[in-house]
Amino acid sequence: MGENWIKLYRKTLKNPVVMKDAEHLAVWVWLLMKAVKFPTCVYFGGETITLRPGQWTTGRRTIASELHISESKVYRILKRFENEQLIEQRTDRQCTLISIVRWNDYQENEQQTEQRVNNERTTSEQRVNTKKESKESRESKEGKKDIYTPEYEEIVGYLNEMCGTSYRASSKKTQSLIRARLNEGYRVDDFKAVIYKKGKQWVNDPKMCKFLRPETLFSNKFEGYLNERESSESISRWEVDF
Repeated sequence: MGENWIKLYRKTLKNPVVMKDAEHLAVWVWLLMKAVKFPTCVYFGGETITLRPGQWTTGRRTIASELHISESKVYRILKRFENEQLIEQRTDRQCTLISIVRWNDYQENEQQTEQRVNNERTTSEQRVNTKKESKESRESKEGKKDIYTPEYEEIVGYLNEMCGTSYRASSKKTQSLIRARLNEGYRVDDFKAVIYKKGKQWVNDPKMCKFLRPETLFSNKFEGYLNERESSESISRWEVDF
């Protein structure tokens, strides 16, 4: 699943902020390497929160110690990154929550990039068609409009982001599975809950990770997956590995 490596964006070499000096570059790469790739529970701000991909909790002292850079320099670098909208920072009394602003742009694979561009192009074309055609004309040419199109994209996009996959929201089979569950009364948040639960259980299991796919997750076992209680073993494995 690629959980032990990251990608370095070639255009980083042309970023004057990151490339200001070796220490700026070192901090930037360190942040990319430390950011989680899957949802991870941590204690921050007096409560347990779930980190999203591209986030991490740390402190200036930790960064300074590991990179052999002064704390004051680390502070200035992080502030510069924040001002240039490369990262976002939230601080409590013990540590700082750092979010890589364009994490998906940096880490998505070529298939995901192509899929995102195709989705954007399709959405743009649909808007143009909506302006040019009446509802009656569109239905006569293409058949009845599928009211679940936004849900398909949101659910499949979440699956790809959480599990490092590249499934297409346009797949008729995937749409059929999602539509069946939506017609049964389930919501988009229910799909995300199933993806999140099974992802924690299976993502590090060589035999089970291949089942992180629409055919399995959105099948007639959906209700059972949704109502499963999360075992302490699966939670600890998910958190420790990332």
